[in-house]
Amino acid sequence: MLQKIKAVFTDLDGTLYNSEHTLSARTVKAIAALKERGIPFIVATGRPFPDVFANLETTGLKPDFIITSNGSRVHDANHELVFACDLNPESVCRIFQLPAELDDDGVVNPISPTRCIQYNLNCGARWLTNERRDEIRAMFHPSLNYEEVDRMAQTPETIKGTHSMYGWGKHEDLLCVQRYIQRELPDVSSAFPLPHILDCFPSGNHKGVAMRKVCEQLGITPRETIAFGDGMNDVQMLSEAGQGFVMANAAPMVREATKGLPVIGSNREDAVAAKIEELLEADAFAG
Repeated sequence: MLQKIKAVFTDLDGTLYNSEHTLSARTVKAIAALKERGIPFIVATGRPFPDVFANLETTGLKPDFIITSNGSRVHDANHELVFACDLNPESVCRIFQLPAELDDDGVVNPISPTRCIQYNLNCGARWLTNERRDEIRAMFHPSLNYEEVDRMAQTPETIKGTHSMYGWGKHEDLLCVQRYIQRELPDVSSAFPLPHILDCFPSGNHKGVAMRKVCEQLGITPRETIAFGDGMNDVQMLSEAGQGFVMANAAPMVREATKGLPVIGSNREDAVAAKIEELLEADAFAG
């Protein structure tokens, strides 16, 4: 990392947030120190923007840019839209209405095992699901309206504007869905932020693309940034940054996909704050 750092990008869950989904006093202090240096601080998450905006308000965090839905939305500090990229509603329908009987290759077969998948769609400000679950409801801000709908009654028109879609279930079941998507839907990409969650997003769009959009706004290049993350949906962002840092709590598949990048401590250890402190001490930042 030879260039002075001009911006910091970070994932939220499992990275900046601790295990209680809050910011520690140490992390708040480290972010404030960046602000004092005039270094833009950007959050990048797979969560939808209505949830992120509400949680940022709760935590008091005020990023310069907010990347949500794995790069499908970028907003500035005032929550003004900078960039948008929606999923193809035809493809969303096909995934949402996918029969549960899938073989290991993701081929629909009536005699195959039943794959128990709970799907979630963020369509504009709406949150739709085929099966409401209290444990998932509890993971998002209470201001979000959680709607259980008949998935077979949906049409491309009713779910137009979907910027985020994910499946929740056993990893082996989600792998079958991913293989179906890879074979049948070339306009959809997917990644595992966690083994039990499969994120779906427009092909060619990801956190790395959103990072480039933000850098254009700032008049810098991704090579002049650092990034922190712990999920498969962070891999492109970590790779495009001048220096990516992988969290110690990242899953093995993430470690494998980011070989060569340094692994720091876990989110429970305030590892992002510790690294920022170290880089500030080393005068690694511009400004």
